[in-house]
Amino acid sequence: MYKFSHLPADEVEELLIQELRRLGHTSMTQWAQQAEARVSDELTRQDPTLRSRKKKVLKWWCVFGEVSVRDRVWRSLTQRYVRPLPQRLGVTTRGRSRRLQRVLTDFGCEHSFARAADRVLEHYGLVLGSTAVRTTPLTHAHRARSSACGAAMSQRC
Repeated sequence: MYKFSHLPADEVEELLIQELRRLGHTSMTQWAQQAEARVSDELTRQDPTLRSRKKKVLKWWCVFGEVSVRDRVWRSLTQRYVRPLPQRLGVTTRGRSRRLQRVLTDFGCEHSFARAADRVLEHYGLVLGSTAVRTTPLTHAHRARSSACGAAMSQRC
């Protein structure tokens, strides 16, 4: 920590935040890689006829940035396409984590989508376009409206 002794507190704070982001991203990536290895081992133990057909890259976004892991696509005697990792991890390809969705919804509801993208960059260091920021709040607004309409069938929505 002595190498930071000549820096002002604000610069040290910014450096620490950057390091925490890197640590979070690295941790998420390693967790996903370990999960892929564990799922592969479980599958081959459960069904010895399974064969790894090819690998695809599974990508999703979280508050630490884009996480990607090489995901095996499996083939068995009865199924041509088996890809259990996304479901096991609770993610969708090119999706967003629940926490990032909340961030995007909060920022997107308060400001324009372009301003929300700027705030995501400022607070989380993520470069997202306004269109990418736009989809999450609108999806949640649509779900909320559908829920409200379902709950109040007698009212017109």
